[in-house]
Amino acid sequence: MTVVAPKEKALFCPACGGAAVARSPLGALVRCNVCEWTGAEHELAALYFEHPFGSDDKIARAFFVDIRVLLSVQVALGFGRLLFRWGFFMNEIEPRMLARYLTAISRALTRAILEERAQIEKELHGPIE
Repeated sequence: MTVVAPKEKALFCPACGGAAVARSPLGALVRCNVCEWTGAEHELAALYFEHPFGSDDKIARAFFVDIRVLLSVQVALGFGRLLFRWGFFMNEIEPRMLARYLTAISRALTRAILEERAQIEKELHGPIE
């Protein structure tokens, strides 16, 4: 018997089309973080899809890991040299310390990208007047 993972759904505001919607932990009310629309969850437009990640947290973690790998492969040496030049390493580039810096940079970059995406959502689907 083949087990099929349940489909996920992306929810969109019916007023502005934005994807930045938040469910209330207290009930069935949903609020759009872009245009301030509030209503019931069944009023949202839904797009069903499948992905291998599971929860939203796991999606964000996979995105972070992809960024971390990219930085490690593509720019680790350049960052190491930059940090050495600016005094973050004393005598030589220390691989374990560089890995810590790359992890911190990846975390900050992930957060910045997601925050910027939220801002783009607001610009694309701004308040309805």
